[in-house]
Amino acid sequence: MNTGTITAVGIDVSKHKSTVAARRPGGEVVLLPFDVEHTAEGLKKLITKLRELDGEIRIVMEHTGMYWRSIAMTLKEAGFYVSVVNAILIHNFSDNSIRKVKTDRADAMKIANYGLTFWSDLQEYAGEDENRQLLKIQSRLYERTATTAGMLRNGLISLLDQTFPGANKLFRDESRNSKGHVKWIDFVLRFWHKECVAALSLATFTDTFQKWCKRTGYKFSASDAERIHAIARNAVATLPKNDSTKLLITQATNSLNAIYDSLQAIRTEMDRLASMLPEYELVMGMEGIGKVTGPQLMAEVGDVRRFSHKGALVDSVGGITRTRPVSRLPAPGCVFLLEGHKARLRRQALPDTDRRPTGSEIFERARRLRAMTAACRRALCPSSGDGDAMGRRARSKTGPGYAAHAMQALTLLHTSQEASIRKAVMCPNAVLHILEECCL
Repeated sequence: MNTGTITAVGIDVSKHKSTVAARRPGGEVVLLPFDVEHTAEGLKKLITKLRELDGEIRIVMEHTGMYWRSIAMTLKEAGFYVSVVNAILIHNFSDNSIRKVKTDRADAMKIANYGLTFWSDLQEYAGEDENRQLLKIQSRLYERTATTAGMLRNGLISLLDQTFPGANKLFRDESRNSKGHVKWIDFVLRFWHKECVAALSLATFTDTFQKWCKRTGYKFSASDAERIHAIARNAVATLPKNDSTKLLITQATNSLNAIYDSLQAIRTEMDRLASMLPEYELVMGMEGIGKVTGPQLMAEVGDVRRFSHKGALVDSVGGITRTRPVSRLPAPGCVFLLEGHKARLRRQALPDTDRRPTGSEIFERARRLRAMTAACRRALCPSSGDGDAMGRRARSKTGPGYAAHAMQALTLLHTSQEASIRKAVMCPNAVLHILEECCL
């Protein structure tokens, strides 16, 4: 057996199968591309075939959705060196060819060549904490369910505009009960047409409304009853009050409430999973962090100790691949637009980043950005207000201080205490600016 030979195995992962190829230096093809089913029998045959190869073997695959987990974990348990690489790195790898062939067989060969080229830089897949993995899945499920809730909510409002115009604005806040239901949605389930209110006298409606609040767990207010009664008397409905209209509103409301019940269950499970993580008390103890934002932040960021340097941490929020200056500012620094980023956290922390700002907006943004940076400094280092002191304490990359300070910086970016500042800071480079100034 030639122990000095190195072999890179490239695996192009699909949903039900993967394409495998193996290469060695000098252009030698050890294994021509072949398909492997994601079954116990198929993976067992793959392990047997790989063990027949001589020398050191490293297996490389792309991080594509969740499909890579089964084959990566199986090969890891079999004792192979497995490296899961970001798909962008594979995509940007040229493979020394001017032809852009896009097939599973060609991709497997390209991944194997990538493994040979960056052999010494391949990081071994170390597995994932089960709680963090489940928390991330729950977080993604929560986002999809919340999107569905938004669509159903808009559909219900469209129907109410024809039966009880303005019903979604009858209450000044989005009051919720213990089930996570919104007050005005439960209200229109009972008072689904404006005539359900306008046909009653004020005293009768007030009494009925008070009993409804007590039964559903909402706070009663006599002034709300008077205001709702006046709005109903002045509203104009375009759909009649009949059984068919009632069915429309009832079905739409029940569907939306079912989604809210699911969201409440997901929020509870997310909080339970997050409570098992070591940074839970730290994150949940910060101002502005709630039962949803905290677990979502921990789910998306993951274990901060996995970041080897500040650039890796910044990339996880919204990494810079190319920058181009927009305008120079009178104060030190320059506003940049980002081209290439991780959109998930960027959209939540820095909304409306794709629109090119005007000149006046740039200067206003710079002023607010400096104010936000100062607030971050004070929050992260209240005793001295010195960002350098925070940087010195955060240089221990493996200690608890690093994890704490990095999580604090990300949290401040995610939920600024001043909503007006957060909305005004549209420049994605604020992420890099604040992380460097305040934490790293």
